Amino acid sequence: MEVDTDVVERLVDRCISSHGENLADGASELSRLGILDRGSIRTRGSLQAAAEDRLPRAQDAENLAARLLDELPAARAEMVLALGEWAGQSAVNAIIEAVRSDADKDVKLSAISGLGLIGGPNAATELVDISVSSHDEVLRDAALSALEELATGGGFSDMDPAPLPGFTPSPVTRTQPVRVRGASIEDYLVRSRDSYQWAEALSQLESAPDVSEYIRYKARQVLSSLA
Repeated sequence: MEVDTDVVERLVDRCISSHGENLADGASELSRLGILDRGSIRTRGSLQAAAEDRLPRAQDAENLAARLLDELPAARAEMVLALGEWAGQSAVNAIIEAVRSDADKDVKLSAISGLGLIGGPNAATELVDISVSSHDEVLRDAALSALEELATGGGFSDMDPAPLPGFTPSPVTRTQPVRVRGASIEDYLVRSRDSYQWAEALSQLESAPDVSEYIRYKARQVLSSLA
């Protein structure tokens, strides 16, 4: 279902000018429209490439990110999810700041979901850091789930540049975690290096003393996607 751009602009303006519960309602509606517009609740990006900004105007992402300072935690949580649905790489740093600095756990969880929706190396690195360094099992679980989604899910139209010469996608390719797709061999080598670094960090969870067996299992799932 394609959503009218004017409707999106009005909702964005409502969010920018709202506070508290009104902001929460507006951001929730913006997220809902984002899902309807692309017809999916899965990730928009991949580990290697952030999703493109779908907002109507160039300044919208920055203006919406400023609402992450609202006093109401529910408003901040809804806003970060809306950014995940509509924004691109330009919003990732603001979402990472919400994960690191917001005192509300629900906001942190929503921010993790937002990173998992946008994707890209910066988002993936933050998700790996949360998985390895956080002492909160719920946050670790959410970060690992977002990584697995980025490694295995999403649509090519949202997340991949042109294929390498001679590369023919197949049905199996759509479920492969580390996709050999890009503009140059140099791009592919960078992506391989990132995947190696993420795998090396996640492998620490296998022997970490404060990690439950469930988190170890989740980490193995992600590692198998990176292999």
